[in-house]
Amino acid sequence: MVKLIIEDDEGKTTVVPLIRDEITIGRKEGNTIRLTERNVSRRHARLLKNNGTVFIEDTGSYNGIKVNGNRINGRVAVTEGDRIQIGDYVLGLKFEGTTKLGHGAPQPEDSARTTEMPRAAGEAAINEQTAHVKIEDAPSEAAPVPTVAAPVSAPARLVCVSTNFAGMEFSLRKSVMVLGRTDDNDIVINHRSISRHHCRIVEEHGRYTIIDLQSANGVRVNGEEYGKVELRRADHIDLGHVRLRFVAPGEDFVFERDATVVDISKGGGGKSGLWIGLAVVVLLALGVVIWRTMTAGDPNAGSGATGSGSTATPGTSSGTSSTAGSGDSAKLLATISSSLESESWQQAIDACGKLSGEAKSKAQADCDKASKEARWKKKFEEANSLVTKTQMVDALRAYNAIPKDSVYAGKRDSSPDYKKAREQYLGAQLAAIDEHVKKGQCEDARKKADAAKQLVPDDTQAEDKVKDCKSDVASADAGVGTGSGTAGGGVAVATKRPPRRNPRRNPGRRRPPRTKVRTKKAPVKPAVTLSPAELAAQLRAARTAYVNALYAKAISLARKIIRASPGNQEAWQVIGASACMTKKQALVRRAMRKLGTSARNLIRSVCQRAGISP
Repeated sequence: MVKLIIEDDEGKTTVVPLIRDEITIGRKEGNTIRLTERNVSRRHARLLKNNGTVFIEDTGSYNGIKVNGNRINGRVAVTEGDRIQIGDYVLGLKFEGTTKLGHGAPQPEDSARTTEMPRAAGEAAINEQTAHVKIEDAPSEAAPVPTVAAPVSAPARLVCVSTNFAGMEFSLRKSVMVLGRTDDNDIVINHRSISRHHCRIVEEHGRYTIIDLQSANGVRVNGEEYGKVELRRADHIDLGHVRLRFVAPGEDFVFERDATVVDISKGGGGKSGLWIGLAVVVLLALGVVIWRTMTAGDPNAGSGATGSGSTATPGTSSGTSSTAGSGDSAKLLATISSSLESESWQQAIDACGKLSGEAKSKAQADCDKASKEARWKKKFEEANSLVTKTQMVDALRAYNAIPKDSVYAGKRDSSPDYKKAREQYLGAQLAAIDEHVKKGQCEDARKKADAAKQLVPDDTQAEDKVKDCKSDVASADAGVGTGSGTAGGGVAVATKRPPRRNPRRNPGRRRPPRTKVRTKKAPVKPAVTLSPAELAAQLRAARTAYVNALYAKAISLARKIIRASPGNQEAWQVIGASACMTKKQALVRRAMRKLGTSARNLIRSVCQRAGISP
């Protein structure tokens, strides 16, 4: 009797008896064995038994099947001891004997009616009741965790497995990293199919998530397009014509040994190119059929041999040219229509440039729309890029330039970058307005409110805060006016102070002795004592708060460091940069007085990006 041993990436094993001569393996419901991890295709493989020999066959899976480390094509015979890899799962066969798995799985006892297999210290359950197995529901026990060659502390990596940058590696050493084509990204891949800021990779509690930054070619993971998706071990990420393999922390992956290099620029990255090519072929064939039909129905098409050469040739040429032109126009109009639906504006613009005559007039509205939307797409991408650079004022100006009738207006309103820009800008403006109102500086508060109204017109918080503002100068003027106003009540008139009494007129009266009133000074906050480890932890927390745009928190944490170590340059840098982002010029100047020349230049550049002059 043949049994199939299945081990997942956590070391849990499941044993399935191969009762049938053919079983299917895949992620979709209806397979004999269902493996639910995302890097398993819907219909991944088949196992066949023929005269005592077991074959495994790849049924067109995306990630393929590896037998003893080599990717197979078609059908291959397998036997006991072979290591079969499907996604994150390792499979092995048992022919009425011990099971041999590539990960060193436990060895079950040989019995046709066995219901248990060895646990970590003895036995693990075997399910022989049915051939339909769902791995997460099947009874199993955890096998010993395999030894991993890579160090546990090693961060995750992205390894390029496409021909254009084969073998290039990128370590995901930061909690947030932006990947794109330009030099201002954390990960730079200079390829024309990758956008300037293509995607963001975020690490949180050991889990890695990839987020599409409204890129032109999108983000595909294992052949499926996602806006945001969690990455798992051995996932393949397609960014335009570049394919990357996600190597999880601690995973033993060696490019020369484990990688399969592909060229996705020729259509290996997805099926969209195939369908576009088929559509073009069908349109061309349809055009040829129409042309032949119209030419066959033209009575002048065959009269060239009997008539005058100078007459017959122009007639035939004219008919052919007219028919081909109408066929081309029909194809171009269809291309424009489909391009508008798929938001391929440049493709529509190129097709519009080839139209002429009546067809051009007919498609004028669509051509104008394509031209405008291409411009708003560029503006939208520019705004997203400015948010990544924390230039929120310029980003909001770019967002607001997009008209309401554009498709990018809806994308803007639902964009997390747009919401982030609004929240950070409004937070800084409202904090400044509160400060001005508290000091009675109503004119400055109104200027801030007007600026906020221009960039965030639908928010009324700034206006509401300014309504109740009362100026100190106005209060003082009002007090003078009520004390000695004219009949009209419009002008305040100063009155003479009553003459002081001469103390000598009452010589017998003595003044009481003056008593000095001593005011207590505000207690000075005692210096904080922190150990070097605590200082380092506090500094990391302040930097993390700054990176996550929590500028007030970053300033507060850095000030605690300053109280313990007044000359700490790194803490003053955090304070200065955070003050730039919150437009606190006085605090910026104070920080710059504490810093050296190079650090001051750094703070000055941050302030310039934030739109203030230190």
